[in-house]
Amino acid sequence: MSSDGSKMKAPLLCTSVDTRVLENGTLVVDDQQDCEGFQYSRHNNSLLLTFTRKWITCDPKDYKIEDGTVHVTYVTGPGPLFSLDGINVKDENHGFQRTRLLQVNGDEQEDSQYFDVLSNNAVIPPKETTYWCRVQKIPEVFKDKHHVIQFEANIQAENEGVVHHIEVFYCEVAETANLPLYSGPCDGTERPQTTQACKRVIAAWAMGAGPFSYPKEAGQTFGGSSFSRYIMLEVHYNNPRLKKGIVDNSGIRLYYTKKASET
Repeated sequence: MSSDGSKMKAPLLCTSVDTRVLENGTLVVDDQQDCEGFQYSRHNNSLLLTFTRKWITCDPKDYKIEDGTVHVTYVTGPGPLFSLDGINVKDENHGFQRTRLLQVNGDEQEDSQYFDVLSNNAVIPPKETTYWCRVQKIPEVFKDKHHVIQFEANIQAENEGVVHHIEVFYCEVAETANLPLYSGPCDGTERPQTTQACKRVIAAWAMGAGPFSYPKEAGQTFGGSSFSRYIMLEVHYNNPRLKKGIVDNSGIRLYYTKKASET
C-alpha cells in the first residue's frame, strides 16, 4: 500500500504472509508479521481476500494507514507458489487500485437536513477515463432561500475504487428557464448545448477527501426566488482495468438549513 501510487516501493500483502517489496522490486517476507486472520473466498470470477491489521503497527517498514487515498498494489502470476522470498514483482503482472481504508465521518450539524445529488444508474463504459454528467432540478423546498453548511461524498460501496472525483455545478440560467435533464458522458454528442451553462462549482470532492463543513457562522446561499432551478453533477470515473457492467449511483450529499448565516 502507498499514498502516492509508487507500486514498487510499497509494502505488499501476498497470499497469507505479511510481505514487502524492496526498491528493486524483490519481494521479501517481513520480519514482523502484523497481518492476521487471512481468509479468502471466490465469488463468481472474483477472489475476496480479507485480513486484519492495526492502522499503525510500530514497524518502520510498514505503511501507516491514515485518512486519505491509499493505493493498494496487487501482483498476479502463474502458480502454485511455494515461496515468496526472491520473487521480483516487476517481472509479473502488477497494478494498483485507489481506495480509502480509513474514513472519518463528518458530524451532521444541528437543525440541518440533506439531499443527495446522484449519478442515477450511470452505465460506465469499459474505458480508463469517463466523465459523466447529470442535470437535475433542485427540490421544491429551495423555492425559499436556504444555506448549504456541509457536503460530503456519497459513494456506492462497490464502486469506491472507480469514483475518482465529483463536482456539483450551479446552472447559471434564469429561474424561469427550462433545461433538458441530460444524463450521459460529459463530452457526448447528444449533450444539449444549453447545459454548458452549468459551470459554477458549488461542491467538490476528490478521492481521499473527507466531509467539508462551513464555519458555524457561514454557509453557501442555496435557493430563493432568483435562484436557478437546476444543478449538474459531474463524476470522473477511473477504470484502469476496463471493467464492464459498472452501474453507479454515487454523488454528493448536501446538508442545508433555513437558518440565516452571515454570508
